[in-house]
Amino acid sequence: RVRPSESYGAKAPANDQGGLVADSQEITVEDPSGRSRKFRMDRILDGGVSQEEVLGVAAPWVESFTRGGTACVLAYGATGSGKTYTLQGSDGCGTGPAEQRVLGLSHHALRRIIDGPGGGAVRLSIVEVYCDQIRDLLALPQEGSPPALQCSRRDAQGRMVLEEVEVEVDSFAKAEVVLQRGYAARATDATLCNERSSRSHIVLTARSTT
Repeated sequence: RVRPSESYGAKAPANDQGGLVADSQEITVEDPSGRSRKFRMDRILDGGVSQEEVLGVAAPWVESFTRGGTACVLAYGATGSGKTYTLQGSDGCGTGPAEQRVLGLSHHALRRIIDGPGGGAVRLSIVEVYCDQIRDLLALPQEGSPPALQCSRRDAQGRMVLEEVEVEVDSFAKAEVVLQRGYAARATDATLCNERSSRSHIVLTARSTT
């Protein structure tokens, strides 16, 4: 996904992304010397796509979950490229008044999973990896910060088990409350790209109760 230059506000790149050209499957980047490099992708979303259109791209994985499968959506990119906004919307960025709140992919996916056809209750957990610690964003804070979790137990398959808090929700409205609670506890700080930028890696997990 290409972040639109106007979203940077006063911090927009001086060349206004003039050195970047994208179509549906190929992106061309021009460096300061004028040399161009091309990269091919399965799908490229330009700066004009909506959050709902992003859900359309991720829909096969969401539908797989509703049919009892396992799915993962991973956002990867440089600081300020739009990962948090794509997945968490304005909840993760702290931008704009409440009436202009923008939902992220996590919200749209959970709405489909819980309230959509064939949907139902899920258990949600939210953890972050920050400063070599795994912290539980839904647990009660300890000394003003989310508590760190210890990987001290394995399941029957030998996988490490975290004792994180899980919250069961049976409606999207309840899920939204949980998401806002977890996202608000995440470690953030200002960067050259954003006044409020995530400083950690976050993992939102939804487990079906059926």
